[in-house]
Amino acid sequence: MSWTHIKALIYIDDPLKREFYVEMCKAERWSTRTLQDRLDSMLFERTALSRKPDELLVTELAALRTTGHPSLSTLYAKARKEKLITNAGLRANERLARKRADYRASMEHIREMEERGLSEMRVDDFAIEPLPKDYAHDSLKIFAETLPFFRNTYAHGSAMLHSTVLGTFEIVTDLVNQLYPVDLLSKA
Repeated sequence: MSWTHIKALIYIDDPLKREFYVEMCKAERWSTRTLQDRLDSMLFERTALSRKPDELLVTELAALRTTGHPSLSTLYAKARKEKLITNAGLRANERLARKRADYRASMEHIREMEERGLSEMRVDDFAIEPLPKDYAHDSLKIFAETLPFFRNTYAHGSAMLHSTVLGTFEIVTDLVNQLYPVDLLSKA
């Protein structure tokens, strides 16, 4: 970094904000003009990083400093924010919504049977369709919260293959397919 970079950064009071810009200058090889543009546009304040707790922000900056690249969690959060990946693109999300719809319909049928004094009732299960409230869960958030545990388990060795591995592979496949749709790949 040049003296002009340092002059621009020295006036930033918040140490985390200053470190963010220092690391971004190094990793992205920003010119002083680019740095000034990013400062003027309040890049730090607009990023998802600035809304994270300080401890996590320090971890993210350390990853950026060490590797020159943002961490997987930062890229994942950015992909979600920019809607490059969505819950609607996950097969597991659809299955869970269908299970919720089935459960909701079962409860409605039980209530109807009780109201009508019936001991049995014929129901067409194929007519059950998920409602918007059946999709009211955040599979991407759950995946982001559990992935580090499984990654660490397998990265550091495990004697057994958990049943969740196949589900994780499915979710990762769905995420890759959302990020790299087939129609985009065929044009390349």
